[in-house]
Amino acid sequence: MPPDSTSSPNSKRLNRLHIALIAITLTVVALIYSSHEHWFYVIGPLHNLQLGYPFADMMARLGVAEGISHGIDVNNEVNPFGNPHALNNKPLYTVTILSFLGLDKSHTIPMGVFFCATYLLWNFWLLRPRSFIELVVILSILLSPPALTLLERANDDIIIYTFICFVPLLMASKATWGKPLGWLIISLLTPMKYYPAVVYSLFVHKFKNIKELTCYTLISVFFVGGLLWTIQDELRNVSERFPDPPGNCSFGKTLLFQTLKIDAAQHSILFIYGIAIVAIIAATCLLHPKIQKDEIEGDSKDELYFLLGSSVLTFCFFLSGNWDYRLIFVIPTLPLLLRLLKSSRRIPKATALTYLIATLLTAWPEYIYFWSIFDTVELGWLINYKTYQKISIIEHTASWIMITTNIMIATMILKNDLLSWSPISRTTKA
Repeated sequence: MPPDSTSSPNSKRLNRLHIALIAITLTVVALIYSSHEHWFYVIGPLHNLQLGYPFADMMARLGVAEGISHGIDVNNEVNPFGNPHALNNKPLYTVTILSFLGLDKSHTIPMGVFFCATYLLWNFWLLRPRSFIELVVILSILLSPPALTLLERANDDIIIYTFICFVPLLMASKATWGKPLGWLIISLLTPMKYYPAVVYSLFVHKFKNIKELTCYTLISVFFVGGLLWTIQDELRNVSERFPDPPGNCSFGKTLLFQTLKIDAAQHSILFIYGIAIVAIIAATCLLHPKIQKDEIEGDSKDELYFLLGSSVLTFCFFLSGNWDYRLIFVIPTLPLLLRLLKSSRRIPKATALTYLIATLLTAWPEYIYFWSIFDTVELGWLINYKTYQKISIIEHTASWIMITTNIMIATMILKNDLLSWSPISRTTKA
């Protein structure tokens, strides 16, 4: 009987591991939701009943939609239906659609449940552990505090995740409408939070010819340019009110330098140096002869999902500090990562292992600390700031390592595509 037969022992073991992944995840989520106080142990101070529970961010967005349906200029007038009652600080695209569909705060729970369920379904489809160790790795990401924060808040990112995960699947499809439909999904999601536009970069991977790539590049540039021109007034207003996440529960940009108590005047130059170092490492992966073009051993779908997660994480990391629930975009990178951890090639295996460890050190330490100092009587945290600073330094240092190794793997994936443009490559082919 062939090894991939559904009745083979290996297949049965894989099915058991997959069932275990689903059962453990759903059981943990159900146990946490059984009492709101459980969230204090899981996500620390981010659980804030004053914002509303459950699905505080979904409630807030539906409140803005309700305000729009009542004719309130939510960007310039305080919205009494909002939560909290403040001026809108997000793009109007999402809430305008919600308002058009007649949705308001009374739909918070069904909307939250629906998108949390679709988010989990995508992850159960993407992640299929082949060993006990892989099961532990997947659970450590899938049930990490940042990922659980998304389930507690149910904000725009979970909606974006639900739909953008279709894109790699469509692009890996042999259907002629696959890529155009993938492009359309990216374009429909981009006005929600702008960062989905970076997923246009997937069209660089294994493009059929320069003509096709040029076509997608031009229509993407014209679309994004037109969008920015259309919403420039809204962008100016909203940009002044973009929420600035605290140093805890966030990652990216200059947070490491802030944690190290470096003078704020030095942050920009240090950030530029950091980008330069990451760029040099990526260029080394691209051009070093010992890193061969076939270093990455994975199928096209896994590579596309890795590039999806990588592009979003990289863009968000360097653009600004981000709420750490955006680390959910590590999840699409896991199928290829797990393959690389078993690779016979030293460089990708070492890079993948470093990426995994750095991701865990970005996602977990401060929440473990919050759990260890939680006062169950007063429902508060007794923080020792010197200890907390040390943990924050570990977390934000790890985030730089995470993003560097992530970019290294993405560069290895794209090496064939990028070198095919170079004059040296064309001369060699000639």
